Amino acid sequence: MVTAMLDDCLRVQIEQEGDEQVLTLSGDLDYGASMRIRQTFNALLAERPARLVVDVRNLEYLDSSGLNDLLYCYRNARNAGCAFTVRVEKDRPRRTSHLRQILAFLPVEELL
Repeated sequence: MVTAMLDDCLRVQIEQEGDEQVLTLSGDLDYGASMRIRQTFNALLAERPARLVVDVRNLEYLDSSGLNDLLYCYRNARNAGCAFTVRVEKDRPRRTSHLRQILAFLPVEELL
């Protein structure tokens, strides 16, 4: 497991779970973290995992830039032939309207 602070407000944890890479995000996914999260994602994608999971259950804030970053990750994973999933917490009220919006566009895995 690797944990890193990408900026003052976003923490990223990377774990290998079988044949998938799990990128767990905590804090704020916003414009300030955009370039770094994309670099991190591209580095993971270069390892050619069978599946990439972005766990957003610990995000406190997600703005339109963060939403765009998740769509970017999904699009690039799909183009590379890699399965992609956003992990959310089941039955938990969505804290931002952006998170509700993303569920309509991306493959989602709900966990308790």
